[in-house]
Amino acid sequence: MKRSDVGALLRLKKAVFVVLVLFALEVVGGLYTGSLALLSDSGHLLADLLALLLAWYAAYLATLATTETKTYGYRRAEELAAMVNAVSLLIISGLILWEAWDRFQNPHAIKAVPLLGFAAVGLLGNIYMAYLLESHRHESLNLKAAWLHVLGDLLGSVGVVASAIVIQFWGLFWFDPAVSVFIALLIFAGAFRILKEAGNILLEGVPKGLSLSEIEAAIRSTPGVRDLHDLHVWNISTGLPALSAHVVMETESTHEAQIALDALNTMLARIFNIQHVTFQFECACCAAVGKACSVLTLHENP
Repeated sequence: MKRSDVGALLRLKKAVFVVLVLFALEVVGGLYTGSLALLSDSGHLLADLLALLLAWYAAYLATLATTETKTYGYRRAEELAAMVNAVSLLIISGLILWEAWDRFQNPHAIKAVPLLGFAAVGLLGNIYMAYLLESHRHESLNLKAAWLHVLGDLLGSVGVVASAIVIQFWGLFWFDPAVSVFIALLIFAGAFRILKEAGNILLEGVPKGLSLSEIEAAIRSTPGVRDLHDLHVWNISTGLPALSAHVVMETESTHEAQIALDALNTMLARIFNIQHVTFQFECACCAAVGKACSVLTLHENP
């Protein structure tokens, strides 16, 4: 197991403990003060708890070795976890908006001073959790989803603090459900992005930031390459792009084809950061008559 994987798992465990404490605190605080914003934040924390537990388990699965039946290991467990977390966030944001609509029509009295105390503790806890996960959020979509959960809570805590201050000094009780709407929209936006990215990986779409046409042009411009077809580019998991293609060569020489293969692999790794590559080489004479090439069959293993 890589040191970064161990570090990510440890930080996820710490974040789970912190979110448990904050969840209990905000439920009590929301019921005591009557604040929908604080209860909304506690609902988000419950989703965070499930998300972090799921993220931890998925991150653990991703470290397991490949098997005879799982030749890529369990890397995509993280994408599945990210999708589950995103769907749960969409549901929570909908529930918060529903309750906020009711609160706009029927404002509730709120104890602003205790609310400020609960919100301040929640804010500090969320800052600590965001710090725990921030350094690992670029390693996988799963960890990014967990970090977005926490970031949404952090921004929500800022909103609850603002709500407590506004209610205490100006008595604007409608500001509390307004903050809830803000929190719900933040949750929705983050969840939608994660759902879109995870869906693209599971559907084996072209990885974000890569252009199929640019990759095709770069392959065609490599010396020795005459044509190509059946080009596919996808993500095995976050940060692990793969490519396969049939390449028609100008030559029938396996030596020259090997030189072209080395050039292609170097180019793809340097320009597009694609290192998991498989090529089926065909000579021009076989391609012309539309039959499988029996002369050239070279491939690069991961």
